[in-house]
Amino acid sequence: MACFTTPKTNSLLGAAMALLLLAVPARADEPTPAMIDLAGKILADTNIRQSIDAVVPAMFAQLEHQIVVMHPEMRQVLRDTIIELMPGYSAGADSVLSEVTRSFASQMSEAELKATLAFFDSEAGKKYVAAQPAMIEQLTSSVTAWREGMSKDILPRLREAMKKKGYDF
Repeated sequence: MACFTTPKTNSLLGAAMALLLLAVPARADEPTPAMIDLAGKILADTNIRQSIDAVVPAMFAQLEHQIVVMHPEMRQVLRDTIIELMPGYSAGADSVLSEVTRSFASQMSEAELKATLAFFDSEAGKKYVAAQPAMIEQLTSSVTAWREGMSKDILPRLREAMKKKGYDF
């Protein structure tokens, strides 16, 4: 079984979903079937389904890697077993997509959903969707570098500040 995604890809997919779903204001009303349909089309246009579909193969690929490191002799049998088990877990993607679609539809009015769909159906919207993976890759890379820089700096400064207050660790 080929590795379908990497942990970095998983975090990119999760970030993309989170950015899309958190970028809309809250609404309390139950969405109509038309609103759910519009939300589904928006999620399709923004490749959310592919993000959801990638979760199970990524989990199995990570698990396979971890087990094969400890038990390389099991590689082929493990791979065959994973191939047998994966469809049962992948079937859950439909219910996740349904939940996400309903939630997304409840966040906007029908007019807002139509306007959003029009944007994603436009050339600019298509270009935005095409540019998103590179933007998310850059975001991930930049945040990772920033976080690593902070992690090297925070503990020594925290220790120094706590030492001034009489605590040494």
